[in-house]
Amino acid sequence: MNPPPTDALRLTTHQQLVVVILSILLLLFIVYLVRRRAIREEYSILWLAAGIFIVIATVFYDVTIFIARLFGAVAPTTAVFSLGILFLVVLNIQMTVVLSRQTAQINRMTRELALLSERLEQVEGKQEGEIKSQK
Repeated sequence: MNPPPTDALRLTTHQQLVVVILSILLLLFIVYLVRRRAIREEYSILWLAAGIFIVIATVFYDVTIFIARLFGAVAPTTAVFSLGILFLVVLNIQMTVVLSRQTAQINRMTRELALLSERLEQVEGKQEGEIKSQK
């Protein structure tokens, strides 16, 4: 199957404008969330990279067509959706790593808290015994 001519794959100016505006809004929203400390900086990097990629892929649409041809896709939208799915997979892997690390930290802290609680009970018990022996 032959790919359609390059001119048939072009976005209209209106479509480009809408995508660029939405991408810039996404970038601003991510920066806003980082400034409000709703998202940590290390987690925002992937989102910022995605927003920048969308702007570049829209402004330089020939790059998107080139990527589509590398994927063997007939239409650039297929490549964009494939990259979107890949982005979501990478994001899920990143969040799984973070969740696993936090679970290990919580388990370690729980063990430490149990040991500290036991030591505190022992110290309080000794103090109560000393007070009773002094009476």
